[in-house]
Amino acid sequence: MHYLPALVFFAIISFLTSATILDTNRNCSCGFYDVQTGHTFTESIIVYFNETSSIPHGFVIEDYENKYEKDWNAIYRQGASPVNVVLNGSGSLDLLVTPPIKPHLVEGGGIRTRRRDIQHGTFRAWLRAPMSTSRTSAHGSAISMMWQYNETEVAEVSVMNTNVPSDAWIGTFINNEFTTRELGVNFSTIIETPSTDKSYTTLDGGLANQTADPWDYTEYRLDWSRDVVDFFVAGNLTRSVPSVDNRGIPSVPSPFYFKHWSTGNRFTMQGPPEEQAVASIGWIRMFFNSSSTQDARSDLAARCWNIDPCMVDDISLRGATPFEDHSVLQWKQADNKSIKRTPALWISVICISISSCLLLHAFIRRAPWRKHAKGNSQGQANAAPVQQLESGLIETPTPVFEPPSTQRTSSEYENGSKDGLTISISDPSPSTSVWGDSTHLAICALLVTVMHFGLTFVPAMVVPGAPRHYESEYWAQQIIAPFVLNQMWLGVFFTTSVRFLVAGYLRRGNMLDVAKAAVRRTPRLMIPVASIALLEYFVIDCGATSYLRYIPSLTWSTWPYVTRFPTVGHYISGVLELIYLVPNAVPQITFNYCTGVLWTIAVQLQGTWIVLCGAVVVYEIKTPWKRMCYYLICITSHWYAQSWGSYLWLGLLLTDLDVTYKYKQWLNARPAAYYPLLTFCWICVAAGFSANIIANWLPFNFPAYEHNIHPDADTGEPLWNTANAGYPAYHIPRLNGLLFAGGMQAIVELSPTVQYVLSLPFLMVLFPHIFTIYLMHGLVFWSWGSWLMVFLANRSISYGINVTVVGVTSYLVLFAILPIVTPIIEALGKDITSMVWMTAIEKSPPKHRTLFPFPKDLLHRPEQENNAEITTESVGNGSVMSSEKVVARGKTTGGSEV
Repeated sequence: MHYLPALVFFAIISFLTSATILDTNRNCSCGFYDVQTGHTFTESIIVYFNETSSIPHGFVIEDYENKYEKDWNAIYRQGASPVNVVLNGSGSLDLLVTPPIKPHLVEGGGIRTRRRDIQHGTFRAWLRAPMSTSRTSAHGSAISMMWQYNETEVAEVSVMNTNVPSDAWIGTFINNEFTTRELGVNFSTIIETPSTDKSYTTLDGGLANQTADPWDYTEYRLDWSRDVVDFFVAGNLTRSVPSVDNRGIPSVPSPFYFKHWSTGNRFTMQGPPEEQAVASIGWIRMFFNSSSTQDARSDLAARCWNIDPCMVDDISLRGATPFEDHSVLQWKQADNKSIKRTPALWISVICISISSCLLLHAFIRRAPWRKHAKGNSQGQANAAPVQQLESGLIETPTPVFEPPSTQRTSSEYENGSKDGLTISISDPSPSTSVWGDSTHLAICALLVTVMHFGLTFVPAMVVPGAPRHYESEYWAQQIIAPFVLNQMWLGVFFTTSVRFLVAGYLRRGNMLDVAKAAVRRTPRLMIPVASIALLEYFVIDCGATSYLRYIPSLTWSTWPYVTRFPTVGHYISGVLELIYLVPNAVPQITFNYCTGVLWTIAVQLQGTWIVLCGAVVVYEIKTPWKRMCYYLICITSHWYAQSWGSYLWLGLLLTDLDVTYKYKQWLNARPAAYYPLLTFCWICVAAGFSANIIANWLPFNFPAYEHNIHPDADTGEPLWNTANAGYPAYHIPRLNGLLFAGGMQAIVELSPTVQYVLSLPFLMVLFPHIFTIYLMHGLVFWSWGSWLMVFLANRSISYGINVTVVGVTSYLVLFAILPIVTPIIEALGKDITSMVWMTAIEKSPPKHRTLFPFPKDLLHRPEQENNAEITTESVGNGSVMSSEKVVARGKTTGGSEV
């Protein structure tokens, strides 16, 4: 009896050894059968890491360093080092992830199959997620099993240990899907869901209530066939992706990968870990078909008609099927190019070349500098025609070169031609300038583009605390950004645009001026915007912005994002949203448009009605102090409601002071009032800048504090009592911006020195192209700029040189397209708007019936009258018409004479 335990132990060991030897010698040449799916596979790779002391021959240890990642939110690059693949001696293969090394590189560990001819199969692995510990510094990575040929041919299971353990989840993705949580399952759901024994082939693990614990070893399974891709976690089917004509799922042969990695994606695994993180693989069981052994599959039924295949669920199977050398070669798509397309291609190239030459010839012949030279030679420098430009940001006259002593008054820009879009020539007037109100928008437009360039390519220069490539970015953000790279310059567009909507009405009190502005405003803005949005819809659909998804791992900025419209119906809906959506909501079209600047169009359109109605009201308030109190109430109310209307009312106030009360002339005659007011305006501008500067150097953040005192739209509570407290979003107006916009607008109107600076030639040249710059700069940055950055990074160009080249060439491309796009935008906006206004004010011509000038009963005459048609009587060689017939026909035709 004392030997009984030893005998039992010896018997068990003998049985297991004989079973292993039996299965090792077993002939599985007739394939492997999956009872669950009914599929038979010819190849296998099976390894238990507690039974091996080295990496099996069927696998290759990964060693690489990615130059960039294709992920909207990945600000780190992947790498893999052989030292991070460790057989720990306790029954598993450990894959390590080390803390990031500069520049933003996270080295993990991974293995892949040596074979690259895997096509369809069932792939199962016993994986343990990165260990759950109380130290969050080890969180933020993922262990993945994935079949991958390229970016658009992939099937992946990723077990993600997030920064917060309760958010850990398992993602299941195919092809180029956006990694949202809807495509996965949370750890808590797996723990609470019973496992299905039918396909759960784990050898150990699991909880007492027959559930699995993803923090421990759990079986993950991916079944890939010609018709469907199924994902299983702990035996439960979590997602099924069917094929639609074999286009919805992967189809080409490729290797299979296992890796532990992190890219810092805040929506997936988060991280990266600040200390070493460990994930483990217990075993791998893969049964699949091969693109290299299609002949073997074809005669499998004939060769094995009386031999049973091995079972996929047989846990005693070991080893791997042999393979030939060509199985390790990467599969390549056959070239299906047809010579029949070559003539069509050459015809297209020839036509495009001819069209380009004709356009270039027309541009050279009609170049703007030729017109300027001709005008100067005829002595027309002081009487240049002034053309009104009502863009998406402003509605302003094109400035002319004049010294401050001969500047024009606002009335000269209100008396124009019949359509109100072209201003007639007027003599110089020795009064204060108003075109400076518009000229300084060339500066504002450029600064907005520089800010968007920084947010896209150099985020640390604009955003406090953003990761930086060089120390100089920090000092640029501390010293330069508070003055030039902030939201304040945007407010100037809103205050300036008001003048050209209401100045005419405030001067004359004629409702026709209000009608003109109301009718023209929407088509003048939306026709060019809808046209350029349609152009971007086309180029995005063609893949012009496809490289934008790569640059977050290079720039470390997750700000740029653009997606195509699902259908043309979504495009139409987005344009209508832009017209009717009430600010401060952000229209959905901004996510389908490069840089998302179109939200300002909604502010302009909705602000049009605020301004026009406000002008009608204030015109009826004749007492000045009551008028000013009304302005104060409106500006304060809109500020408290966090509405851009405060900027618009401020612009209306400045326009009213100029047009109604002639405050500039009054101040010019009274230096004692002029200089204190100008000083106060400079103080307002300085206060706006100071709010940004103080936040960089002191712990007091004025924009955040000012934001928190406003009411919450949902609860009515002050924002500091809600979850929405903190720094305001970009599209929310701020008090320091309001101070800056008002102060700057007044300074431009009052200061001849500032007006002289704004009349510098290079600003005058850019001024007519403000709307084009506004609409097109994002497309240039996110197409040409993103492609060039990836191109240079792929050649190991340093980031400083890379971003410099991208910046210089992007602005060259932007300026090069201005002479081409601006005339098109102007033609679409101004000409069509003119026709809309002319149609609205001109009386329609009289309406005529359909058959005019023919009789109305031409096609419905009675039978008897048709028989009474004019007849002829032969007299000699001629014909004479009977007088009775003439009378009859006269009656028939309504009395007309023949």
